[in-house]
Amino acid sequence: MPNLISFDIDGTLEVGEPPGSVAMEFVRIAQRGGNLIGSCSDRPISHQRRMWESRNIKADFTALKDRLHEVKARFAADAYTHIGDTDVDERFAAEAGFRFIRVDTPAHRDWADAVLKDMMKGDKMGTFQVSMEVGDPQGIHYETVDALVDSGATYNVLPGSMLQRLGIEPLASGSFTLADGRSVQREIGQTWVRLEGMAFMAPVVFGNEDARPILGALTLETFRLAVDPVGKKLVPVDGLLLYL
Repeated sequence: MPNLISFDIDGTLEVGEPPGSVAMEFVRIAQRGGNLIGSCSDRPISHQRRMWESRNIKADFTALKDRLHEVKARFAADAYTHIGDTDVDERFAAEAGFRFIRVDTPAHRDWADAVLKDMMKGDKMGTFQVSMEVGDPQGIHYETVDALVDSGATYNVLPGSMLQRLGIEPLASGSFTLADGRSVQREIGQTWVRLEGMAFMAPVVFGNEDARPILGALTLETFRLAVDPVGKKLVPVDGLLLYL
């Protein structure tokens, strides 16, 4: 069975008043991963529905927060979680038998990381991996990784220790927004990448030691490759030029 995740709006979601820290993109990703998604808020039901519709998200439910117990009665799920920012949220969650997680706490960050990692397992999002070779700056020595194809990510991401082992040095650092809305600073380098019989220089982000290798959008564009989500493969495409 799926997990059910209920979000308060104001002070929790980035579209709330005041804005919260939970990005709508995180909600989209969580729903694509098979979770039941919706809102339980003080806002009228009609307002909640318009909010979801305006963001092109088809919510599985909308309810007033004191009706969390009715949501639980409607849906069978492995786990019920309510994300909010107030003691009132916590009280209604407890009364309805939901796990309550307060935004912007270590528990929230750990939970969001666990949700994303769980969705990446077992092909829950229809994603796929490809074999990618990452070389040293001279293009002599290469290491092969199974990289997750993620056209929503700008750069390739690889464990920092692997890049250091290949002699790749950071050239800059930048700010990156994670799917759960957090912003992090990471070092960026550049090196040779071999893919589909071609080799080009490509930017790489120094990830954590447990970072899952990611093949990002810039490298896909450089190699003139597109994602076939049905066939779960990369396909060649023509490049675009304004004129010659």
